[in-house]
Amino acid sequence: MTPLKIAILDDDKVFLKEIIENIKEIETVQLLFYSCSSEEFIEKSKNEFPDVVLLDIKLSSDECRTGIDVANILKVPTIFFTGARNEYADKIESLKLNPKFPPVEAYNKVPDNDILKIIFRKFKPLVIEWKKSLKITFKPKGQDEIVVNRNEIVLIETIKSKGNHIVYFKSRKSIEIVDKNFEYFKSIGLTEDVFYYTQKSFMLNIGEFKFTDNKLEGYHFDNENPKILKNRLIEIPEEKRKDVKKFFFK
Repeated sequence: MTPLKIAILDDDKVFLKEIIENIKEIETVQLLFYSCSSEEFIEKSKNEFPDVVLLDIKLSSDECRTGIDVANILKVPTIFFTGARNEYADKIESLKLNPKFPPVEAYNKVPDNDILKIIFRKFKPLVIEWKKSLKITFKPKGQDEIVVNRNEIVLIETIKSKGNHIVYFKSRKSIEIVDKNFEYFKSIGLTEDVFYYTQKSFMLNIGEFKFTDNKLEGYHFDNENPKILKNRLIEIPEEKRKDVKKFFFK
């Protein structure tokens, strides 16, 4: 049975050490990495793709984020570490009830292997079903169908001379999709909660690009009227799109 690949975020180093030791004894999970910093944790998660993240719900005052914030950024199955007095219970419950959000569970912050085993045993089927829902099937031009995870897609752009589309991935060659429009991509799971569509000819995976103060990870766009979406300024003029691709695929 393939173990769940997990990652842990907690700024309590004593608890972190204890929970890591406990998790190492559970055969159904594999620890990919751990961190005390939300910024580092988010960056590692985007590169190593954990199946499940275990997040301290209330990080230290030095952090600008809570565990809820990190969960909303990563959007992967999440187990929250909570205290006996859980002031975030309502927010956790809201995530659980959100049909568009991955599976969510809470774990009282006391290292206990038996409880952890029960949680992972119940959680794994939910994770498997969620991952199935993220599989996207493409039929590239002149090739057999391929199945990819949704988070492997970086961007899609229209070839205006043909009306076809090029799909760019993190770790495989780009493909050309024939005779489809952007509504088709939405219908197969590339929805606007994860992907941003601009001018019906360019689509970005929001989670793979950082937009702050009208900058894309250091690249500046001179927009007079940038469009604000999820606190990111991401109205990208057509003449700048080559620079976007060049920056990401450098």
